[in-house]
Amino acid sequence: MPKVTSQRTFTACWTCRRRGLRCDNLVPRCTQCVHSRLACEGYDIRLVWVDSETGAYEPQQRRAYPCELTWDGYPTWTLREVGHLIKHAENKRCRCPLHRHPSPFVTFPSYEAIDSSSAQSEHTTPLKESTDRPESPQNALSETTTPATYTPPSPQTTDRSDYGDLGPPTIYIPTELSTSLIPDGSRQDNELFHHYISNVSVMMTPINDDYNPWKSTYPCLAVHDMTSASTRSLFHGILAQSAFHLSNLDVPNPAGYDRSATQHFGIALRHLRRSLASPTENFSSTLAAMLTVTLAEHVFHGQSNGLRHHLQGSVQYVAQYLGQKPWVTSYEAWIVTQSFVLHALMSQIVGGGATDTPSTSTTLHEVLGDVAADPQFAYTLGSTPRLMKALYQARLLEKQLAVRGPFQGGKPDLSEDELLQASKILAALNTPLDAEVELYMSRQRPMETPAQQRKFIVSNLNLFNSAVTIYLLRVVLRYPPSAVAEQVFQTLSAAATLLEMDRTAVSIWPIFIAAAEAYTAEAQALAECVLSLSTSLGAANRAVIHRVVKQIWIEREEAAAQRRCEVGDVLVDWREVLKNLDVEILLL
Repeated sequence: MPKVTSQRTFTACWTCRRRGLRCDNLVPRCTQCVHSRLACEGYDIRLVWVDSETGAYEPQQRRAYPCELTWDGYPTWTLREVGHLIKHAENKRCRCPLHRHPSPFVTFPSYEAIDSSSAQSEHTTPLKESTDRPESPQNALSETTTPATYTPPSPQTTDRSDYGDLGPPTIYIPTELSTSLIPDGSRQDNELFHHYISNVSVMMTPINDDYNPWKSTYPCLAVHDMTSASTRSLFHGILAQSAFHLSNLDVPNPAGYDRSATQHFGIALRHLRRSLASPTENFSSTLAAMLTVTLAEHVFHGQSNGLRHHLQGSVQYVAQYLGQKPWVTSYEAWIVTQSFVLHALMSQIVGGGATDTPSTSTTLHEVLGDVAADPQFAYTLGSTPRLMKALYQARLLEKQLAVRGPFQGGKPDLSEDELLQASKILAALNTPLDAEVELYMSRQRPMETPAQQRKFIVSNLNLFNSAVTIYLLRVVLRYPPSAVAEQVFQTLSAAATLLEMDRTAVSIWPIFIAAAEAYTAEAQALAECVLSLSTSLGAANRAVIHRVVKQIWIEREEAAAQRRCEVGDVLVDWREVLKNLDVEILLL
């Protein structure tokens, strides 16, 4: 048999390349270099002279670069933007945002890091920061905790820049550019922005691939036009998320990061109010800013009060665009609107009637039908359109049953139509996941261990499938916890498997749904393990969730002792527990 040769590709860092070691490609330093205490030389492109006659070149210096990575790191441009870049390729005096990043339309563009002073004087027009002086922590905190109802104006223009088949824009951040990624920003701003893309964005979705919107779409929107109020709100919201995340970790001076987060949060709110008062602001960046501010406050900062007001504000904003539907004409608008739908749906399920107003239900129903038509819907949660539609139908059935009032004797007496609805939901949940798994696999880059990747995807989808089943049986149809004990253990086991696979981002909603119904010592021990690992990821709302779950367990055991029955036969309404604890949680 002929000898099979393999092509070396541009993957390993230069240090591992010389040492002949396998590299895991982590940024800013790979694991091999960290463990060996060596300087990781990175993954930059190095030009090598090749003899035109013999083809000889210096060994260990040339590598083939995979075609799919050739343009990785460049944003996606429209035809008009491409024409501008070509026309002004050598015009160094052009100060538009497109020329703030290297493009393939110039010969040997400079990738060298420059200091912020030269960047402002030679390459960009300094932004007017006089209105962006950080507010005092007291002022910003008062804006955080004061409920506010958004009253956006009627939209007159809508962003309709269509990415077509080009897919999502991406940002690649070399270590060398981490201090000049935002030429007009301070060093601290650049560090926070770099931390957001390198660390925070990775933990915000279970399946971190090239389609991770928090690594691509949201940062691109934030830096595309730094002169508009919506993008500046999004930008400072991102910095607030990053700083809050750092303040929750075991890092030096966490109080300093908390102060920085509070300041950026206050600036983001101020710009958000300005964008909502302007009918010409971009739909995608404005909605992205609203969602980012909500995540910063209620997930990373762990603030409880005010969640309903933030969600209702985004509902009112999206409702004004139901006639124009920008989410069906623009990729970035679809991405951001998908996040909005998931926010609204999860808040309804967790908050029940407290967050389920008529306007929210109408808006969610209309928008869900549009965004869920795409097979990629809900991938940011590690779920699928079929599973999320089943969850939505279960929520509608719960609302339908709640109209009758409190149930006498436990489980509701279902009509024929309601039995049919429940049967259809269960049938959807019992459908094999093979097609969805293959769709997820097709979106991943080729890996040396595809079996491990497949195992991760299957575990994640099983996690959601079991959790939706628990919600249907336990919350909607009011079966006792003993009836869903198997699904509870399956969900928690799947979550533990994912965490054991070094996957730090595991969706918290399935974990909460399963942990709330855990009543055996074995299931509660597994839930404790999973929740403890989740609370170490830098999201403050995880600690709140852990506290709520423990209170549910206590109330179930106390009720069982009073009634002298089995613990698994006691139904505890965790929405009542949340209400009694005066807690609102966003399970994202």
